[in-house]
Amino acid sequence: MPRYAISFDLDRKALTTDGYTDSQINNDIYGKEVKTALKKCGFTQHPEGSVYHTEKLNEEDSLAPIVMLQQELQRNAPTFCKYVKSIHLFKMEGWSDILTLIQNQQLPGLIIPRKAEDAGDIAA
Repeated sequence: MPRYAISFDLDRKALTTDGYTDSQINNDIYGKEVKTALKKCGFTQHPEGSVYHTEKLNEEDSLAPIVMLQQELQRNAPTFCKYVKSIHLFKMEGWSDILTLIQNQQLPGLIIPRKAEDAGDIAA
């Protein structure tokens, strides 16, 4: 079952130049306009910042979020459409939270070499 994700960046400098406050950008544009439009397209999961993804979709519904995306954003997120400076849509194979690895915390049953010389013969 496929899942899709979307990531984007808004041009905050242009928004500020055009008179938008940080509060308006964060609460009105990111918090309401974008979130509402993406939710209508099935992008209901918001794991962080400017990243949203769909739940696992049935095969017959797999393209529905993508087909709806352009119309929904243009109709219900005009500020987003005007100030978006990059936007990427991709198919997700999986989603892994690797925070514990990045923070050098030990996961049960996983041995992570700390130094290159400790790595030994790890196959690439």
